[in-house]
Amino acid sequence: MVVLPSLSFTTLGKALTLTLALGAACLITATAAQEDPPVTTSDISTLRNMNLTLRVGAAGFPPLVYQADTDRWKTSPASAQLNTTLAGFQIDLLAALQNIAAREEFGINLSFDIEYGTALIGAGVVFNLLASDCYNSTDAQRGRYNTTDCGKYDILAGALFPSPERTRRADFSPAIFSDYVAAIRYENGAAGLSSFDSVMQANGTVCTQFIQRKSLVHALYPNLTFIECQSGGTDSTRECIEMLKAGQCDLRVGRAIYLKYDALLDPTLIETQEQIQRNFVTWPLRYDLDPSIRHMIKQWIYIAVAESEVERIYNRYFTYQQCPLGYAGQDCQDYCHPTHGRADRHGKCICNSIQYTGVDCASEVSHDPGLIPSYQLVLGYCMFAINVGVVLACAVWLHRNRARPRVVMAQPALLALILVGCIISSSTIVAMMQEAAPGQTVHHCMLIPWLYSVGFSVTFGTLFARIYRVQKIVLNATQMRKVKVTTLSAIRWIALVLVVDMAILSTWQVVDPMSWKRSVVLQDKFGTALESEGYCHSKHWKWFIGAICTFHFILLAVGSFMCYLSRKYPAELSGAHGTSVAMVMNLQTFVIGIPVLLLVGTDPNTSFFLRTAIIWINDLVVVAVVFGELVFAKAEATPVGELLRAVSAIPHQNSQRSLSTVDSRRTADSRRTANSRRTQSRRLTSRLTSRFSLGTTVHD
Repeated sequence: MVVLPSLSFTTLGKALTLTLALGAACLITATAAQEDPPVTTSDISTLRNMNLTLRVGAAGFPPLVYQADTDRWKTSPASAQLNTTLAGFQIDLLAALQNIAAREEFGINLSFDIEYGTALIGAGVVFNLLASDCYNSTDAQRGRYNTTDCGKYDILAGALFPSPERTRRADFSPAIFSDYVAAIRYENGAAGLSSFDSVMQANGTVCTQFIQRKSLVHALYPNLTFIECQSGGTDSTRECIEMLKAGQCDLRVGRAIYLKYDALLDPTLIETQEQIQRNFVTWPLRYDLDPSIRHMIKQWIYIAVAESEVERIYNRYFTYQQCPLGYAGQDCQDYCHPTHGRADRHGKCICNSIQYTGVDCASEVSHDPGLIPSYQLVLGYCMFAINVGVVLACAVWLHRNRARPRVVMAQPALLALILVGCIISSSTIVAMMQEAAPGQTVHHCMLIPWLYSVGFSVTFGTLFARIYRVQKIVLNATQMRKVKVTTLSAIRWIALVLVVDMAILSTWQVVDPMSWKRSVVLQDKFGTALESEGYCHSKHWKWFIGAICTFHFILLAVGSFMCYLSRKYPAELSGAHGTSVAMVMNLQTFVIGIPVLLLVGTDPNTSFFLRTAIIWINDLVVVAVVFGELVFAKAEATPVGELLRAVSAIPHQNSQRSLSTVDSRRTADSRRTANSRRTQSRRLTSRLTSRFSLGTTVHD
């Protein structure tokens, strides 16, 4: 078994092409050598220091040969060297042969008389002008060329293959490069149609420019459908490309040398892996050209192949021109990191991994741990400090004004519980700001839901207890009942809400507690982590968060409905209006904040800010509304009579007695009071009358 070294497909392909080319050259040369006498050293020495002009017929399409004085095609240094307006692969190769002939070992002043314009009639027809049967060939009998032009060229610089029939009519140079029938596709074309077989199975179509290419492909894929580009020449080439991009065909068939050049000019064209009938391009030499000259031409081409001059010219026209390793730019004058980047076909330094950046790929992208930005941390501490400051200020005010009638009616113990709940809830902001860098961990993940839920339970439970207390007082007042609502009965509601929340949290803590997790968000193709994010996570966190949110939503909805029922209550009744505003604000923040948090996800830049803002605003509004109503209320107490009249004017819907019954009771009470007053008035009048009469009698 033969073990091959580790070579790329490109290297193996070039080696195979070069081997086949040299082999074909040997066969061609051997065939021609059988007809020519051997060339001796003395024959070659006669050519030294002589001026040699060879007549060249340039045939082919761009980039083999073209007129360089148009905007479409560029000139080359070889054009100026040979003093011609032509350019292309053939012209560059002629210039290379001229330089080789001028070397000291040969000492020949070589020049070329180049004639162009034979592309449209075909290089196969022009071949007759230097063939041995030029005067009686089949093409001559058909009048396809003028026999007076026989012997007009010494060399045909075209893209002909040395077929057995042609080698009997003329001599050929060594193989220059290989060519075959290939195909290209449009990058935005139909997906998956990148070969003749796939196009045939999908009943697709193929654009072709020459009947010969069609027959070669059709022999292997008989069910393919072909569309011919009818314009002819270079216009036919452009027409085929336009048809391919327009979707009229799925592949375009042609010679590989021309398709490679089309793909080089247009990056949207991609060469497929199809290769049919590989042949080798050579230069036909005039059959009666001096054997010594023919020998020298072949030797110069051998030297050009051996010294990689042919390969260099081939790469210039048929492959991407990449800068050497470590260089970039249009003229390869810029630096490109040799390990982390490589210049593309346009000279731009492309980094081989997203781990490196910059115009030269020399700057390494540091690992982004996805930590909370420092400015957001400062903002979070400021939010917490504001809430703590407001709570402390309200606590001091509550202590100093605990004897005010309005404060007494609001029950200072419940007001103190509201402050405690807001402090606990706001502490969640500090807990969320604790994070760990890669390789470290956070141990307080479960503290976040505990602080928020306990703080919510204490705050909401107190608000709920206050609104329930007002509802109970008003309900019994409208029914003329005496009722006493103690602080202990209000705390029972707080404890009930807190117990439900703690039950859910305790189950979460035992079954599936949250832990710190870090996941990779972005990595390069080598698996190097470039961006990651850390967050608290548990397997079933959605279930527990869903249970807590559902419970809180139900509480807020019920509390808001109770606030709606108490909308007409007097403000003096334990701050019912402030409690209602705080309750509705809690519900509004909850309904808007939860969907927004779900949309944001775990992004550290936005998720943290939204969560802290929701908690901060929620707690701050509760304290500001509840205590603001007390702080800015009038200091003197409202007379009890006015409160009773305000309460009695409320048509309470929850009362079991109808409003007419209450009104009749009020009417009966009023009548009894009026009758009592009239009776007392009569008694007083009779007493005064008797005394006045007695006094008068004594006086008389």
